[in-house]
Amino acid sequence: MAYDFYNNERKEAFLQTVNENIVNTYKVLFSHSAPMENLYGIDLCEFTLKNLQDMFVSNKWFSRSTFNVHRGLVRKYVNWCMDAGLCCNINAAQSLTLKSLGKESIRKSMYKDPDSLVATINELYGSAEDLDKNIMDVACWYLAWCGFTRDECLQIKQSQVFSDKIVGDTWTAENIHPDMMRVLITARDIREVDVSISTLKHSFVSTRKFVDNEFLLRILITRNTIRNHQTMPSNIESWTNRAKKLLRNLPNSSPYKLKLLTYTKVFNCGRYYALYQWEQENEEATMKNAKEWCSMVRSNIPGSNKPKTSTSVFLSSYKEWKAAFFPS
Repeated sequence: MAYDFYNNERKEAFLQTVNENIVNTYKVLFSHSAPMENLYGIDLCEFTLKNLQDMFVSNKWFSRSTFNVHRGLVRKYVNWCMDAGLCCNINAAQSLTLKSLGKESIRKSMYKDPDSLVATINELYGSAEDLDKNIMDVACWYLAWCGFTRDECLQIKQSQVFSDKIVGDTWTAENIHPDMMRVLITARDIREVDVSISTLKHSFVSTRKFVDNEFLLRILITRNTIRNHQTMPSNIESWTNRAKKLLRNLPNSSPYKLKLLTYTKVFNCGRYYALYQWEQENEEATMKNAKEWCSMVRSNIPGSNKPKTSTSVFLSSYKEWKAAFFPS
């Protein structure tokens, strides 16, 4: 198997010094570090702590065993380079910890606030044509941020979307980010969209209609679409898969490359942000005052003010999110 290395001669010289049992392991490491080295224009031995965090996060070296293996490999390589006088006498890998990596992973993959989610959406569906064609995908992510569960978002009717809020059967979302609200209103009112189609012989524009029913989230009619078809959970999965493909196609230098665009992830980030806002006006959220904040973040038993048993898990995850985005 052929590998592409940054500073190939240096890497090859180093490989001559290591045990043959781990030569291939180092080759894999160097092939994974090459994109980041090319991006920063520096060799792996010169990476700062931030550079290393970016590389580990990009390659998803998150588990303790995977993290320890790769950090050990990097340390040995950097030490060799320092001994050979090829870089300054600083080994940033010595300061790399799994805890700091966890915070960096959260910052890279999750959403700090509604602006962060909107910016990601705009990067993926930037043109007006793409936004109209994928308006239901985007509306789905925004409903998740606003606190509607997957089942609820599929049941929201066009008549429940107002100019400044969405009144669901069991949950009302208010104070919605204006960019999100504009998309949700567009999704409510849109009936058809022009789609560009290209074949080997020619290109043309086809006007496609959305299914005509009372629900907010609808699919585009195709030859195989049943006209009464309501959006089903499988459509959320197809929207998620489409988002993953768009994210993969972003350049490695894009700050949105590692964002996770799934219903659960967006829903959780929206609830974390809602709790953070609550804390700005109230005391710190704890299990002792759980009744006061659980209903707001939907962590209570429906029809009761009692917190769910999973509230402590939610609060623990929230604290990790807050430590990453809003360190005290």
